[in-house]
Amino acid sequence: MKTETLPISPTQNSKNFIYFLFSEKYTPALPEKSPIAANCVTLQLNAKQYSSHHCLYTDSMGVSIEPFYHYGNVSGLYWIWKNSDYPYVGFSLTDTFPNVSEKDFADFFAESKDVLMIEKKLCRCPLQENYRSQYYGYDFRMMLSLLNRYAPEYYAFATEKVFIRHDFLEPTGIFKRQVFDDFCTWLFPLLEECEAHIASKFSSFQNRFLEHLTYYLFILYFLYNEENLQIQYAERAEVNSNKPDSVFEGTDLYSDIVSLILNHDLENAQNLLEKGDKDKNYEQLHNLFAQYDKERRYHKTTIMEQWENWPALPEHKLTAPTTRRRKPKILIFEWESVSHKESVAAFKQLGFEISTYRTPYGNWLYDEAFLVQINRHLDLNHFDFVFSLNFFAMVAEACYVHDTPYIAWTYDSPSPIGDIRYLKYPTNHVFMFDSADVDEYHLKGCTDVRYMPLAVNVKRYDTMRCNLKDQEKYSSEISFVGRLYDTKLPQAMGYLTDYQKAYLNALVDYQQPLYGYSVFTNILSIDLMKWLDNPDFNKMINLEANTKMKEDDPDVLATPSAGSLGLLLNKLVTNRERLLLISLLSKYHQFKLYSTSTHELFQNTIECGIIDYYTEMPFVFRYSKMNLNMTLRCIRTGIPLRCLDIMGCHGLLLTNYQKDFDEHFRDQENLLIYNSIEEAYEKAQYYLTHETERQKIADRGYETVKKYYNYPTVLKEMLTLSGLGHLLPQE
Repeated sequence: MKTETLPISPTQNSKNFIYFLFSEKYTPALPEKSPIAANCVTLQLNAKQYSSHHCLYTDSMGVSIEPFYHYGNVSGLYWIWKNSDYPYVGFSLTDTFPNVSEKDFADFFAESKDVLMIEKKLCRCPLQENYRSQYYGYDFRMMLSLLNRYAPEYYAFATEKVFIRHDFLEPTGIFKRQVFDDFCTWLFPLLEECEAHIASKFSSFQNRFLEHLTYYLFILYFLYNEENLQIQYAERAEVNSNKPDSVFEGTDLYSDIVSLILNHDLENAQNLLEKGDKDKNYEQLHNLFAQYDKERRYHKTTIMEQWENWPALPEHKLTAPTTRRRKPKILIFEWESVSHKESVAAFKQLGFEISTYRTPYGNWLYDEAFLVQINRHLDLNHFDFVFSLNFFAMVAEACYVHDTPYIAWTYDSPSPIGDIRYLKYPTNHVFMFDSADVDEYHLKGCTDVRYMPLAVNVKRYDTMRCNLKDQEKYSSEISFVGRLYDTKLPQAMGYLTDYQKAYLNALVDYQQPLYGYSVFTNILSIDLMKWLDNPDFNKMINLEANTKMKEDDPDVLATPSAGSLGLLLNKLVTNRERLLLISLLSKYHQFKLYSTSTHELFQNTIECGIIDYYTEMPFVFRYSKMNLNMTLRCIRTGIPLRCLDIMGCHGLLLTNYQKDFDEHFRDQENLLIYNSIEEAYEKAQYYLTHETERQKIADRGYETVKKYYNYPTVLKEMLTLSGLGHLLPQE
């Protein structure tokens, strides 16, 4: 068998085509009397070394070939093929070849067939499952997501016909040059997009993803264009091989296993491990194999953690199907949120089939185990979209992989987003209830973040009833339900110098009368945090701001982040406002406080402890003549849920000014707004003695919330803005 070296620029002689063989462990040999062997130049390509973007190939004699930028073996083949003048190209990814006679071979060229290849074989499992048997389904979902974006007609063909059939194609044969050129023209732009946004997501052990993906994309391309090609099928040829009896290297079983692991051959490594004794060496190998297999089967770090310069993701528009044959199905992620039950009930009311997935609150950062569970759950089900209260980065990651829309409705401010680059996935539709947060993320390039206020279940509140005894229990002139936001910041400031302490107190005093604007965001710079650096101060700030951090954590003494200190400063401002206003109003009016905290200033306050959000809180809001809201200062412009609950329960709201009230609310029309402690006191004095005016304002507030801030209305708007309005039932 003749073997050429590179570069190849042969002249047209008796050879009709160049045949490429791909193998890493052995060299298959064509049958000596085969007309293929007599009419082709054969080149053996062995992938010996891998890096992130380059492959080192050698010919069958071991001569190195110049490295080149590649997309798997097909790219290497194409690079060589471009330097040749042969009218046909043949290749084999396995040790199989078409078995044809000399007459059949001559007829193939005489009739100018497009393809000469072996017959398709019936496989035990569909193509999708064959792929999964070697590579975790995450890869396969990535391929489908890629096809859906850039080759939608192939995606439809793949999902409707190819991946549900049991035809498994072995693309071994001889192809007319134009057929192969057309395939590469289709393939390479697809792989460029794939590499730009997908390849770096995987661990170093899985970066051969593009090489394997090429093989499956070729199968899909060939089956899609099969009817337009003139194909001559043949049987499989028996092929001799110089493959040794044992493919394992090394002097003993231990060395063989190590060699196989390092060469990414995990299947054979696992088989050998089962034969090994459970001594210390083999126990170490078992641990090494388990770690390696975990890294290979699933990426360890996300693309966001690997790339410094995040590229612009392609625009992805969801299109509405012309018909819907089934009830739309959604997955809702559940955590300890007071709005979870309301959201589920509202989606059911809108006609959706609901599945829920329980996740602990706070699990919004990268968590491999959590991500694996989500991916497997989405693998087994088809959801029209996924929904959660607050944004979970791992849910966004899994939804992007499965090309499933993800709607996240932030419930907190500041919202626990984590790395904002998670927000850049085109499958995300994130809604925030604080418009200031939306503006901030827009400036950071997260364009698919929108403003959406929170909502309440007015219908449920309307149906709630209690007896006269309970009405008396919950009634009062003024009530407040919420935390006081006690913070250890004043104690921590005791470790600072007098000047540093005075500086922070001055910031708090300056912020106190300001609503809708935070001075801390621009003032708490890196240099200022270094200026405040003190081990004892740092420890108290870090432990309070990061509840998962422990005292023995090595980072507990590190300089706090500006965000951590800003959070505690906002809590301190809120705490002072609540203490001052509650103590003032309780001197002149019956005041009931429902909270986990207390204070020595509350000598005239009726402290009632905590109450249940679902069964008791609505009655407090309904039977109190006036309900107080003092917004946590981290919420810069948004409307707190407490405000909507109060008005939705037909209660009168007295609240500090928030910019987002301007959309549907007016002071002394459907709520009462104060801009200072003095104004809050004056309005409380006036409206508690003017029953008719007070009741009219409460009525108009209730009607406003009922019209604009009920769950079905808000969720419908959310779906429409996300391009999913077609899932809603026709009115």
